[in-house]
Amino acid sequence: MPALPTTILVHGAFHGPWCWDRVTPLLEARGVPYRAVDRSIGTPPRVSSEDRIDDRLTRDVITAAGGPVVLVGHSQGGRAITWAGVDNPAVRHLIYLTAVVPGTVPSNVPPDSAAAFLRKDWGMDLDLPLATPVFYNDCSPEDVAHATARLRGQANTIDPTPPFDRYGWQQVPSTFVVCNRDRAITPENQRECAALIEPKCEVVEWESSHSPFYSMPERLADLIESTARRYAE
Repeated sequence: MPALPTTILVHGAFHGPWCWDRVTPLLEARGVPYRAVDRSIGTPPRVSSEDRIDDRLTRDVITAAGGPVVLVGHSQGGRAITWAGVDNPAVRHLIYLTAVVPGTVPSNVPPDSAAAFLRKDWGMDLDLPLATPVFYNDCSPEDVAHATARLRGQANTIDPTPPFDRYGWQQVPSTFVVCNRDRAITPENQRECAALIEPKCEVVEWESSHSPFYSMPERLADLIESTARRYAE
């Protein structure tokens, strides 16, 4: 039987590999190999790392997989998979899950859109009562509790200078999942990013919040599995 590529799961800001906890058992049951990147640095407190560290972490996980991979980036994790996909023959496909896509600049990003639930000092932290309806507006109380007990600060030392002058989506086929109930990245911004990376990008739209790994784990597992099976060797 042909072997499936390893799926590399890359979480977004403030989160950790735990955000995939409802998806990974489904992948295991379907025989889809996976690895989850932990973008955190520092303990305590643990904070999500900046982009160049993300690039190194993600590439290290790809190397450890020892074969072809499919990269899944949620939210800010889209940055990491974009850099990791550059000139990397192991990368077969990029899945942007309501994600930030380097090399695209949506024209209508609301100013200060995150200010309502961010607290800034040396890094960025969350005002949980305000952040919860932004991230998890269609999630169960159990999933909200699971997430909010684990959210962490976010480093604000992100280097805006890209580590490459090329982008993974220019070289590798991709899928962009637009989440129509997302309050963190507007559906309009998501669609514009997706349009800017066509024609190699397939766009799908889900009636989900910013956290489909909680609200639609089966559907997300279906997408990951079907994508992986396209590249079975």
